[in-house]
Amino acid sequence: IVKGETMKRLAKIIGCLLLAALFVYVLLRQPWKGAGKLSELPTTVYEGFHSPQEVKLEGYDGHCMEPFISRDGQYLFWNNLNHSSVNTNLFFARQKSGPLHFKYGGEVAGVNTEKLDGVASMTAAHELFYTSLVTYKPKVGHYGTLFHGPFVDGKVKGAKKVSGRVDQDKFGWLNMDCEITACGSEMYISSAWFQMYRPPPRKSHILRALRQDDGSYELVDDDEMMKNVNTSCLEYAPCTSSDRLELYFSRTYIPSWFGKDKGKTQLLICRAARKSVDEPFGEVQLVGAIHQGDAKEAASDVGKELVAGGLSADKMFVEAPSLSGDGKYLYYHKRVGKTFRIWCVIRK
Repeated sequence: IVKGETMKRLAKIIGCLLLAALFVYVLLRQPWKGAGKLSELPTTVYEGFHSPQEVKLEGYDGHCMEPFISRDGQYLFWNNLNHSSVNTNLFFARQKSGPLHFKYGGEVAGVNTEKLDGVASMTAAHELFYTSLVTYKPKVGHYGTLFHGPFVDGKVKGAKKVSGRVDQDKFGWLNMDCEITACGSEMYISSAWFQMYRPPPRKSHILRALRQDDGSYELVDDDEMMKNVNTSCLEYAPCTSSDRLELYFSRTYIPSWFGKDKGKTQLLICRAARKSVDEPFGEVQLVGAIHQGDAKEAASDVGKELVAGGLSADKMFVEAPSLSGDGKYLYYHKRVGKTFRIWCVIRK
């Protein structure tokens, strides 16, 4: 009897310890805080695109995420599944018969490692920029994740880390991706903060860095140009038009566990425009054609559903826009079933 009572007490103690450990774990991760407010979601819809359709990648049937179309439209880049369970690498394809049909070219030589390598961007002169965690060691103060090198027919020679001040240099912060403008004078960087290094990020903003005379890049502090873009939602995956007058990006809202009108998780592709490169980007709009879904709803109806918090990641998992050099085609990745594929909408 005494032994039985002792075992029961021991079981209760172990149970209490496990509950306490779970509580501490949840407390540290703080998942209930979410990211953003419903009031920060776009309330207008940009209807300049139509005809969402999947891009044909001849010779490749795996996951495709974070697409980038070269300024001349000849090359399409992407990485495979962005997950710790796989080795994420960069791939490319050559245009075969128009902007919606490409032929697989293989891995991008000279960039891939055993760490995560992905999220390509490239200047008009074919200088490829990408993200790699190969030297990312925050515990010893190594934060740089952005690299670049000349891309020639499927290969990057002499890739090196982007020099200058482009990182936050703070524990937990990571540059997830960057967009280099066609001329190379500006870089738009997704700077994100991860709680306990676990996705999704708790914070993410798009910062701007300018090229210096020595070829390095310097972050712009308190950037007035981005005041309408960054919110308490997650902003990331930027892309720019060749004339730098349009900015497309992902904005994600993650509801908190508590509170009124918390809505659903929403992954949105948005647009902001301006009349000259000397003024801030204007009102942020939802790219309506991307969010039409299978029902082919009108963009205005999608906008109404969006504002009401009705769209969700389960209905429309889309991210990472990339605009063609002529501004006619907007590429992005979309989850179809359990696989991520590259899709495109066409400018009207």
